[in-house]
Amino acid sequence: MAPFDDFFQVDPLRAYHRVILAKDFVDKLATSNWPLAQRSAFCYMQDDNEKPCTTSHEFFQEFWRFVGVPAFTKSENIKGLRFDVSGVEAWRERFPASKFPVIALRGPPAPFPVPQMQWPIQQYLQWSPKIYTPAKSHIESLFRNEPYLGIHLRNGEDWTKACALLDEDGRHGLTNLMASSQCIGEHPAQPVTKEQCFPSKAHVINTVEETVKEYGLKNVYIATDSDSYISEFRGRMPAVNFVHLNPTVPQIDLCILGESDIFIGNCVSSFSSFVRRQREVNGKATLYFGMPIATDNAHNEL
Repeated sequence: MAPFDDFFQVDPLRAYHRVILAKDFVDKLATSNWPLAQRSAFCYMQDDNEKPCTTSHEFFQEFWRFVGVPAFTKSENIKGLRFDVSGVEAWRERFPASKFPVIALRGPPAPFPVPQMQWPIQQYLQWSPKIYTPAKSHIESLFRNEPYLGIHLRNGEDWTKACALLDEDGRHGLTNLMASSQCIGEHPAQPVTKEQCFPSKAHVINTVEETVKEYGLKNVYIATDSDSYISEFRGRMPAVNFVHLNPTVPQIDLCILGESDIFIGNCVSSFSSFVRRQREVNGKATLYFGMPIATDNAHNEL
């Protein structure tokens, strides 16, 4: 676990909303603004017989201990409340700020995947120097500031199991799987395909070859937590510089992919969808494996 500002800058967020780092709040304001007697943990409970929020979910407790809150005095059930703007008044009525100055939830109060209408908010989420500086250093040293293609591959055992959902009885014709709305839309006419979720090695290599030829690229950055196919890529395209860093901090991969001239992502992956949003607010093109390669917008960017 790491502080928010290890990854992102705080000041750009202030152009969108009032913000304060959790640790700063706990260290400087919590004693007077959030007394121990008012420290409630909030969670969804089906009925009153369930375990209270304060004793369940180790990750919840781990997070709050990390920011300096070792314990909560009671639980509050949020059953029946919505997390979109239509639910604001209901929250205020049930949990007025005068009695509940902090809403301490077990997870982020946001839909998954991020709705497309909220993508523009990504512009306020900017990388911290701890991420951006090493990422730019890699780009300069590996590609000598030449254009490069970034690709994200998901092909590990966990992803094999996730995409196998498309083969299960009752799931044929599934139109929404994890972050698939980034490439087929939020109300698609066609279902998610296996090739969009887990493209074959042959498809990936062919797509990359077509793309580097189409745009005259000589550099490719590969981000993956499993098989990079780098030997196969180099065997097929010996004149192209293929790089797979596998940094210990995956946010560096995200940053490098976001900075690439062209990006090919995985349609279903939330990792790819973060890159898509980052590129969208910066006017950069995004393509997907398992989808037709639309060249017009990408060519305009190059």
